Amino acid sequence: MLSEDYTTVFRLAKELKNTQDEIFKWLRKIKSGGDAKDCVPEMIQKMKSIDTLLSHYGLDQIQKNERTGIQ
Repeated sequence: MLSEDYTTVFRLAKELKNTQDEIFKWLRKIKSGGDAKDCVPEMIQKMKSIDTLLSHYGLDQIQKNERTGIQ
């Protein structure tokens, strides 16, 4: 069980790091005069995939509980 938890954490960390790198790449492209039409839909899709991944592991519940005050 513990090794599965570590595997999950490392998978999430790797995916979040890759997403962060991609978003920074897109932002640099937009900042340097690139067309935002190409980047924004990809950024939105990537963020949705991260949200889905966090939801799958129940990690989105932490923030929802903080907002509602439910423990």
